[in-house]
Amino acid sequence: MVHQFPFRILGPLVVHGTGGKIRLSGDRQRILLTMLLIDANRIIDIDRLVRAIWDGMPPATARSQLRICVSSLRRQFAAGGVAATIETHKSGYEIRVQESGVDLHLFVSLVSAARAANDTAPSEETVRTFQRALCLWRGPIGAGLESPLLESVALKFHEDRYAALEDRFELELQLGRHRRILGELTHHVGENPFRETLSAQLMIALFRSGRTAEALSLFRRTRRRFSEELGIEPGERLRTIERHILRGEQDGALPLGPQAEGGPRHGPARPARRAAATPAGPPAGPPAHDRIALLEAEIAVLRAAYSQLAERAPERLDFRPFGLPDATAPSPSTEGEGRRVVPRLRGMEGAARPAETAGQSPKRENNGSSGHGRKERSMAEHAHPPGVSPAALDRLVAQLRGEVFAPGDAEFDAELSGFNLIARHRPALVVQAVSAADVQAAVRFAAERELPVGVQATGHGIAAPADGGVLVSTKRMNAVAVDPRTATARVEAGARWHQVIAAAAKHALAPLNGSSHLVGVVGYTLGGGLGPLGRQYGYAADHVIRMQLVTADGVLRDVTAERHGDLFWALRGGKGNFGIVTAMEFGLVPVERLYGGGIYFPGELSGPLLHAWQRWTETVPETMSSSVALLRLPDAPAVPEFLRDRLVAHLRIAFNGRGAEGERLVRPLRAIGPALLDDVGDMPYSAVADIHRDPTEPMPFHERNVVLRELDANAVTRLLALAGDGSGSTDLMVELRHLGGALSRPAAVPNAVAGRDGAFTLSTLSRPGAPDRVLHGMAPWSTGRRYLNFLAGPDTAEAVADCFPPAAYARLAALKATYDPRHLFRLGHTIRRTG
Repeated sequence: MVHQFPFRILGPLVVHGTGGKIRLSGDRQRILLTMLLIDANRIIDIDRLVRAIWDGMPPATARSQLRICVSSLRRQFAAGGVAATIETHKSGYEIRVQESGVDLHLFVSLVSAARAANDTAPSEETVRTFQRALCLWRGPIGAGLESPLLESVALKFHEDRYAALEDRFELELQLGRHRRILGELTHHVGENPFRETLSAQLMIALFRSGRTAEALSLFRRTRRRFSEELGIEPGERLRTIERHILRGEQDGALPLGPQAEGGPRHGPARPARRAAATPAGPPAGPPAHDRIALLEAEIAVLRAAYSQLAERAPERLDFRPFGLPDATAPSPSTEGEGRRVVPRLRGMEGAARPAETAGQSPKRENNGSSGHGRKERSMAEHAHPPGVSPAALDRLVAQLRGEVFAPGDAEFDAELSGFNLIARHRPALVVQAVSAADVQAAVRFAAERELPVGVQATGHGIAAPADGGVLVSTKRMNAVAVDPRTATARVEAGARWHQVIAAAAKHALAPLNGSSHLVGVVGYTLGGGLGPLGRQYGYAADHVIRMQLVTADGVLRDVTAERHGDLFWALRGGKGNFGIVTAMEFGLVPVERLYGGGIYFPGELSGPLLHAWQRWTETVPETMSSSVALLRLPDAPAVPEFLRDRLVAHLRIAFNGRGAEGERLVRPLRAIGPALLDDVGDMPYSAVADIHRDPTEPMPFHERNVVLRELDANAVTRLLALAGDGSGSTDLMVELRHLGGALSRPAAVPNAVAGRDGAFTLSTLSRPGAPDRVLHGMAPWSTGRRYLNFLAGPDTAEAVADCFPPAAYARLAALKATYDPRHLFRLGHTIRRTG
């Protein structure tokens, strides 16, 4: 059994007693209890608690209501066997609890112990202590609660979390584990671009991994971001690391610890450790290819300085001798207009940009600046892709607000990075799009040269990798806007579900997202979109209202049920075969809370669980969605200890209804036997990702699936023989999802989403090179169809025809021939044209 905290506040509030999870009655109770737990075993002033709950506008009965909340909590603690008491004092209230029973205080204790051990002797054990502490965090303190005071109180601990993370990375760098932390560092720098310590650590890790050009590119991006958004230069540590790299000094000369002038540190100050001693004598120079990269980096730095000078004193510069265009041309074309572009001076990052499209939200995530791409280099200074002339590439660059990268550019590989590492794109060019006009320019460029075009936002569903051609990266097109009056959301091509979930939750609304909050909205929806609310509301594609689409002719089309109705049918279910969707509008649903979460059973109970769940699914209402996954996860630090290197059956529950009813419905499954962890209970919809807890770090995997016509007792027995305890299966995950309900009914506006006759999906995640040993054996219960969104890996590229009935596939193929006659969009899960 794993340790079960009575109180978990590092994420959505969870309370456990001897009888399981305690259901709290409302946000006031949650805010009150969270405030008490943050300062456990200390008296909290009544006025402070009132302000936390009512934010400066308390009712006249605030103190009475506070007493009622406290009394209710006491009753629930007593009834549920919670190991804590709330005491009343003259000035306030105090919760008495063992500090080891509150995840926040265990986090503080573990970090303190790790830092003390680190000051004595850095070791792998100290790294593990930091990891144990950091793994306690499931999200922000007070997640889903509206309380400005609680947010401000929690901010200190969020800073402590990142300080601990930085300390852990510093220690791993000292231990020479730079390659191991590269992925994590890249993720955290992307999420926190202004934390200089993280950027410095990533620079060191890249340099030590032989990726010198990328380390310098990171510095340039960071410096430009600081200058443009804050008006300041990066701190001394970053600048010192850059100087060391540019001089070609040895790794040991890099400053490992934060320097005094390098910005504030969180937590108690600790002396910086001396870097490992380096041999006497002159430092060895970098390899030849790195020396070239260093020269390129120095040129880029000079160009950036020249750019800044030009912005400060443009009247002193005359660009006419260089033949650069006037930056006053009209804005890009839309459907029905002639082709027009907005030329932009290369290297002049401050040049005026066309206005945002109507309705575009300013709430766009910062996924990092692109660095100096083709806009910073003329083609005479850099190699160009085969078959593309320098002049043609320069013309493309002049049309874009984003950047263009080719093999050999420092940013090329970073822009290609995606979540599923089973395959890697190798295009001739990457266009980093930041607007619909950029996508139009990229498609026209490719069409003129008959180059294939692919698109990538997050890289979760990669199929056949791009080999040549043009890949359009949309990750920076990520604006999200929610209209609570119409209960709709509008997103750009690169938006992710966690952005929409957070924006909709503010208005007690929810999108029909999938199990992972990190998946891109557009790609998921175009493939159908099967999520935790599916049995009640149907597929995400069923709720799409409007799309903006760039077709193979480079035209930006407004696609609705009334306009381009054939495309509207095909896009919703036919994935990216007909063009590149640059924006999408869809309906939201009135869901604020769920009774949901996961229950983890030991592998020996997988048989009883699956048989009971199969019978149970025949009785539940459409408001109950569920799935069961048989997990065989590796022994890796990112995997919770109780899941490592063993078979675990993970039951997932999402019930949109009263908690008491949800608890009643789940009771027969809880009775299967003792669980390793039971995390099912009342939760805000903003924490929906906690139900499946999909991986958040990039990894390589095959994803395959079939749609099952039925799941009877014989089918369960067969599945257990293929993937259950003692089967010899090596799949990372074998998952059954319950369909039916709204998923079995046609959409109000018909679309191409197929598989509505299925009762379950059966999908597998497998290690690279692993063959399918499960799905083939379940063929007697299959409809013969697959679900398009659950396909990933090169061996699934030709499986698209299996996802549709013959008549629907023929219609899709005919539309493909109409809108993409030269088969431009042929990278990925491709529909083969007819004729």
